[in-house]
Amino acid sequence: MPCMWAIGNSSPITSGLLSYGVFWIDTGSFAPWRWFYVITGLLTIMFAIAVWFLLPDSTLTTHFLSPVERAHAIVRIKGNHSGIEQKHFKRYQFIEAIKDPKTWLFFFHAWSQEMANGLTNQYSLIIKSFGFTTLQTTLLGIMLVTIPFSERWALIVAIWIRGTGGIPYSVVMVWAANCSAGHTKKTTVIALYHVGYGLGNILSPQLFQPQYRPRYIVTWSVILGVAVILPTFIILVLRWYLQKENARRDALDAQGLVTEVGVLTHDEGDGSKTEKVVDARQLDLTDRQNLAFRYVL
Repeated sequence: MPCMWAIGNSSPITSGLLSYGVFWIDTGSFAPWRWFYVITGLLTIMFAIAVWFLLPDSTLTTHFLSPVERAHAIVRIKGNHSGIEQKHFKRYQFIEAIKDPKTWLFFFHAWSQEMANGLTNQYSLIIKSFGFTTLQTTLLGIMLVTIPFSERWALIVAIWIRGTGGIPYSVVMVWAANCSAGHTKKTTVIALYHVGYGLGNILSPQLFQPQYRPRYIVTWSVILGVAVILPTFIILVLRWYLQKENARRDALDAQGLVTEVGVLTHDEGDGSKTEKVVDARQLDLTDRQNLAFRYVL
């Protein structure tokens, strides 16, 4: 996942060069910007096909690992008792995810974090307003308030530094996944996290209103409060909440009130059912059901 996000965040480098290159393509009525979407669309389709056939959806079906290596990979989940996922929808896990406070803390973190993404969406327009040409603006896309407009290179550097602001998003997304157990619940938590991401990207461009030009003082003030200070506060609340819950579970475990086994019910097909006591890690339990689960801090 870190490698995936690192490659994704470096895409402005290649896309900037590609945009600069296709700008020089002259094919008559077929505009140069259309070539950009054709090329990136074909690459996306090719990548999707490769992922469909080559990327396993479970440790149990990982073709590039030997049976022994698969067993070792499964054993790794014992550390946090996340369990073996059963990939079908479970209504009670969905409801639990909706009622879980940390689900919404992660949601609001994604939303607030992405409220600064209006800068990314307005990237080219902002750079062009510094006095660069269209071609220069496209090329500079590869790589604020108190800096004079005459110092346009200082403003460019400030924009580039702002690009590092997306790093916490991917880190907290993985944290949200690691703090959730149960396939349906984890999927719901991550889905809501991405909904928050999308909501932030929809709303953030609206901060750049014409009446705030040219310095966008109001816009930068809102971004500072909502996209910088608020996410930090949410992270601190999340850590306090999860640390407190871990301490509660440690206390229960010390009293011998935590069990690491569960009952697996099997339908024999003739109307009868058999029950078998198994390790809780073999069940698709949520983090609230499995008190042996510990949240990552």
